[in-house]
Amino acid sequence: DVPMWIEQVQEWLGEFDIVPVEDIVGNITSQLAAIGSAIVALPLIIATSVIDLLFLVFVSIYWLLSTPAMNRFVLSFFPRERHARIMSTLRNIGTAMGGYVRGSAIDGAIVGLLTYIGLSIIGIEFALTLGLLAGVLEVLPILGPVIAAIPMLILAFLNSPGQALIVLIFILALQQFEDRILVPIVMRSQTNVPPLLVLLAVYIGGNLAGLLGALVAIPLVSGLRVFVLEVIAPAIRRSKGVRPEGSLGEEDEIPEPTRAKDEQDEGGGGKAR
Repeated sequence: DVPMWIEQVQEWLGEFDIVPVEDIVGNITSQLAAIGSAIVALPLIIATSVIDLLFLVFVSIYWLLSTPAMNRFVLSFFPRERHARIMSTLRNIGTAMGGYVRGSAIDGAIVGLLTYIGLSIIGIEFALTLGLLAGVLEVLPILGPVIAAIPMLILAFLNSPGQALIVLIFILALQQFEDRILVPIVMRSQTNVPPLLVLLAVYIGGNLAGLLGALVAIPLVSGLRVFVLEVIAPAIRRSKGVRPEGSLGEEDEIPEPTRAKDEQDEGGGGKAR
């Protein structure tokens, strides 16, 4: 029986006196327990991820529907002469935050297409379905690719262990391409946020609020970056009497007499030519 077989193996390994047999058995047992716990917890993790994703979608839709009312609420705190400048900043913040959604869609589409092509070449059944699943799950940082990889590996292993190994290598290579090349380029072009800041935002958001925090981290950082560049930084420069080279502050418009004289000089120069 199994207990007797384990005891015989322990006695045989003990003859070599390399590593205590109890340590080997303990390590294997702890690793198997950890794997078992992860498998048991996987449905709960998936359910929690889906709930967080639906919540994020609901909040995003509500935000889009309430944007005009939100803009009016923000403008009510400022004098009318500053409304145009504030509205410009609000639009830029909305564009930056929406860039994350566009970037995620582009990233998911590319990953889904590459997954479909790769699995088709390897010879995995349901390659199209698995590619669509991989593309959709890209919206979930870190956890999404792991969930998408599970059915790929299971189907490949049912064919042969060798094919499962090939699929695993393909998944790891695709993940490296996505992390090191695709995501930095796409998110940089859509959100104008440096790749290092994107990774830092996901890390901090995930630690503070789990999966939901990782999901909202990049759009929040994108909007916060616009707010800092267009509101906080100019305020600090004005307080210190410093402004960017070659730019004019809000209060530094060209006086009317000087502007009229410049226009007259330009007109005279045009006639002279």
